[in-house]
Amino acid sequence: MRRLFPVALLLALAFPPLAEAMPIRPADNSIETIMAMVREKHAPDDFTAYFDVKTEWKDGVLYLSGHSDNLDAVAELRAAVMNAHIPNNDTIEIVPQRNDLNENIWALVTAPETRALPDDRWGYPLSIPAGTPVQRLLALEDNVSLVRLPDSHIVKLAEKDLRLATETEIFIWNRRDKLAVLKNGTPFYKTADLSGEPLLTLPEGALLRLDVRHEKTYEAALPNNTRGFIAKEAVREHTPFQVKEETRRRDTGTRFTADLANTARNLVKTFSHPTDEPTVGMAFVTALMAQHDLILPADAGLLSRAFPKVKHGRHGDQLKAGDLLLFKNDRGIETIAFVTAPGRFVTTGFTDGRLGTPAARKLGRLVAALRPDYGFLNDPCLTSTRSNPFYQTPAVKLVPCRNRADLERIR
Repeated sequence: MRRLFPVALLLALAFPPLAEAMPIRPADNSIETIMAMVREKHAPDDFTAYFDVKTEWKDGVLYLSGHSDNLDAVAELRAAVMNAHIPNNDTIEIVPQRNDLNENIWALVTAPETRALPDDRWGYPLSIPAGTPVQRLLALEDNVSLVRLPDSHIVKLAEKDLRLATETEIFIWNRRDKLAVLKNGTPFYKTADLSGEPLLTLPEGALLRLDVRHEKTYEAALPNNTRGFIAKEAVREHTPFQVKEETRRRDTGTRFTADLANTARNLVKTFSHPTDEPTVGMAFVTALMAQHDLILPADAGLLSRAFPKVKHGRHGDQLKAGDLLLFKNDRGIETIAFVTAPGRFVTTGFTDGRLGTPAARKLGRLVAALRPDYGFLNDPCLTSTRSNPFYQTPAVKLVPCRNRADLERIR
């Protein structure tokens, strides 16, 4: 036994426990402190983490109720309450629950475009195009589902705009060849000659099931099996596009970021910028990434934690094409911009912005320059429709987009 001790000591030094595994030990053992520490560690924002847990005292007993999709958060809460010797009655449920959802733990957007219903957590009306797979967390009142989007946001969607799906049904949809719509307002017709009134119009980014290839058209369908015809020039076959963009991302040189910069310069001239977005330029940068099959979380706070920060230098001379800029004023992070070259950027209202100019200074203080690694194909903070878990066969839950220090472990 004496000979084993040094080996055990060496192993302990070589493999120290991860910070993630450290239990929560509040100094005062109050439930308020415990809840705050659990939220800070596992649910730092309400947009991408679902931890809707309520506490109530009755006759000296702490009643815990509510829902969360984070098993680690609930486990740590329960352990901390037990360690604090607090008598409790625990009815917290981990979601999704298959039985509660009748096995329909997935859904597909069937409306040409649906908008997230505003609530206390997320007031900005995100738009989600047809064909987008989402994970259902809870069935709410008034035929509304609480869902997680592929970019990790948690929102409420009207079920009239969804096709609820089992694991088998989402598997079949994800396996089928798809068409991606290239422009907003693209007509989808009932007849092959594309005549008469269209059945409906589709937004950019909508995904259709490809059924039949014709000379000048495709026969296609929405996830609810609404079938019709669409002009070939209005769409692209999605699988070849996915493969092409992933191949380009594997290039470790600067070609991919140079292509991104060229796309940004062209897109900013024609992009329809929403007037109600809380972070100016977020919708533009998200749309820009989608042009190259990249799914970027549409939240500036999450971005600031997810990607490495770099020095920007004097007037941005240390920046590179592909970097992201966050500008802050008294109200918080108000603007996000995309760097096209050292010192130059594009965003809402700036087709060729330059750092250090009076116009750029009106955006606020530059608080962070972020450098995504576009060649890091396993990055949960920068997925694609080829790598995102929701688009896989079978579809699986997302790997959380967390602090960069945590993500470096999976490289």
